[in-house]
Amino acid sequence: MLKFITIPAIALLISLLISLPAAYAQNGAPALLPNITGSSWTFDAVQTDSAGNDFLYTYQEFLDNIQDADGDFTYTIRRDPGSTYQIRAHGDTLLTDIRSAISGLLPEEIDAESLEFEQSWVGFVRTDIEPGGEWPVSDFMLKVPLTEDLKSAFPSFAEPRDTMDVFVTISGIRGENETRSLAFGEVDVEVYTTVIDLTAVVYYLIFGSQQTITLPLIRDYEIRNEYSEGLGLVYRFSEVYEVRATATVLTTQLDEYLFTIPGNESTMTGFSTGTSIADAGGDVAGRFELLQNYPNPFNPSTSIRFNLDRPGSVYLDVYSVNGQHITTLANGTRFGSGLHTALFDGSNVASGIYLYRMRVVPEDGSGAISAVRRMTLIK
Repeated sequence: MLKFITIPAIALLISLLISLPAAYAQNGAPALLPNITGSSWTFDAVQTDSAGNDFLYTYQEFLDNIQDADGDFTYTIRRDPGSTYQIRAHGDTLLTDIRSAISGLLPEEIDAESLEFEQSWVGFVRTDIEPGGEWPVSDFMLKVPLTEDLKSAFPSFAEPRDTMDVFVTISGIRGENETRSLAFGEVDVEVYTTVIDLTAVVYYLIFGSQQTITLPLIRDYEIRNEYSEGLGLVYRFSEVYEVRATATVLTTQLDEYLFTIPGNESTMTGFSTGTSIADAGGDVAGRFELLQNYPNPFNPSTSIRFNLDRPGSVYLDVYSVNGQHITTLANGTRFGSGLHTALFDGSNVASGIYLYRMRVVPEDGSGAISAVRRMTLIK
């Protein structure tokens, strides 16, 4: 029986590559992830091995930093117990770096920094693609050491080389919008499926003449990801996939089981926006947060959340973009420190963009502070 050590590592890490957290937003990729530094989200996951055994695990991630360079947003995300990764958002595309995504996941014989890509940043989520649309994500080739087991499978008169070329093709498919029930409520999700193909080309010599053999490894391996605005990746699913290699070396037929990519099912169970901290200059406006409403866009109702680090009287109003007052959600109501939520029902107003303005008068007499955000109602 043939066995691969290197290919499974690549395949599984490629699956991690294209399932990084993100979320869909109507105004494009820059709003894909939670936009409050300190946001955190918790995943419970189920992984199934080739024997059908289920393994439960939990991880938590934090949004550590956001950098904006001419509209090119870079998000630094930390996953306990300390690993970090970055993703980038620009225009209508969420990008990830192939090199950094597979670094440390490749065989020791391969130096990830030495790999050459025509374009290392690739778009694995396209918010400008309509449901049902497809797009190419990336095509690249890796030179992978040939295992001793595979070498020994060749006829005695054939001399395989020490490395083989592995061609990787990744494409994306936009699914229909759906609603998913999670532990903290129902969320509207955008569905994106990543499709992976792997083909290996092995070079060998017969009587001094170089020959090649092509081994189809992975065909149409799908990873389904569901994203929700303001929360990121809320659900991920892939089926157990058995990989076989089928080819002919002269008269020798190879049809061997190689490895199994385990199925993976992950579901977000918690989400927190964290707490803002005043800057070094003591700017009072930095001591509270008016958070983006959720869901957004919404129909017909949405939650408006705000965070106070001290008690105060809250005034919260909704306006049209023309300045017309729509409704009052809080009129001098006293709130203590912490995270609070107000519900806005848009059943009686038309589709469009609305503004919600919060004004807080702290009890300690430090002076009123205010903030304004936009939200979109789509009926």
